[in-house]
Amino acid sequence: MHDCVCASGNISVHEYQSWGCSYYDELPDPAFEVAVWLSYIVIVLLSVVGNSLVCYVVMSSARMRTVTNYLIANMAAGDLLMTVLCVPFTSSSVILLRRWPFGEAMCCLVSFTQAVSVFVSAFSLIAISVDRYRAIIYPLQPRVTRQHARVMILFVWLLSAGTCVPIAVTSRTWVPPYPRYALNQYQVCQEVWHSEGDRQYYSLSVMALQYFLPVLVLMYTYGRIAVEVWGKRSSGLFEQQDPREARLSKTRRKVVVMMVVCVVAYTLAWLPYHVFELTTHHFPVVFSWPNIRILFWAVHAVAMSHCCMNPVIYFAMNDKGRSARDLSRYTVECLNMQRLNGTATRSTCMHSLKYDTNGV
Repeated sequence: MHDCVCASGNISVHEYQSWGCSYYDELPDPAFEVAVWLSYIVIVLLSVVGNSLVCYVVMSSARMRTVTNYLIANMAAGDLLMTVLCVPFTSSSVILLRRWPFGEAMCCLVSFTQAVSVFVSAFSLIAISVDRYRAIIYPLQPRVTRQHARVMILFVWLLSAGTCVPIAVTSRTWVPPYPRYALNQYQVCQEVWHSEGDRQYYSLSVMALQYFLPVLVLMYTYGRIAVEVWGKRSSGLFEQQDPREARLSKTRRKVVVMMVVCVVAYTLAWLPYHVFELTTHHFPVVFSWPNIRILFWAVHAVAMSHCCMNPVIYFAMNDKGRSARDLSRYTVECLNMQRLNGTATRSTCMHSLKYDTNGV
């Protein structure tokens, strides 16, 4: 009887102490911990290197500073923010430690930053799709300028931050009323709402704005673009008569295909996480499943892997990405030459590298 009561998951702290139960915690699983650390280390390294290189390439060359590339660099900045402030803290506290040892200030900051960075990625994808949509469907309308792109980026960050203010306000550290936490004063970082209805309404609204609305908008815009770029015979006849138009259309198709792959990556990366959230929201009994930590690690790691997906797609699919790799390698060589003999400067080396960046 004693062992049955002490092993019960619903036992209170008072009952735990009155029955004289001996406290024990789950023994760590070395294989699981190694898998978790390896997965997140790979994600962090790829994301930091890839997204930093994307930002550097866009900002280091005037020809790369197009509207689309500004928005791509903005997504890279958001992914870097999530990589540095969210991935390490979330993975270690939620999956490995199952408690929050970093204090209430970091609880608010990490929760707020993670939500903002996801919104930045979603809204930036929408902004890129709308820019491509206007440029291809309505080619005679005035193009979006770089100044407009900067205003769009500012608006994306302000809108993302404003939408996530309730997360920063309600994120708190507290001690759950379970023996493992109460006896050791272990804290968790969660949103604490005055009303459960308000929490559910806001959570579903965030999910709709972060995932379902962007996916619907992206499906519509790129669907129309695909019909315009590939579905009209008259454009193909015109391309045969005008080599410049054929070259421009080929570049547009490459950019569209690359961005569609980014959209697919975003959709597939975050789909398991949102399915998990919806399932646990309606069926909380799922949390009593013995392997719930492994399941959450799987869906969370897939979602966080989106931070490093976009740079891989850019450099694998885009000719400018391959040119950017050459640019970065050539810059390093020039800096080494300057360090060794002082005869080559960065500016002269950079100007000696020619690559085509028109048409985006």
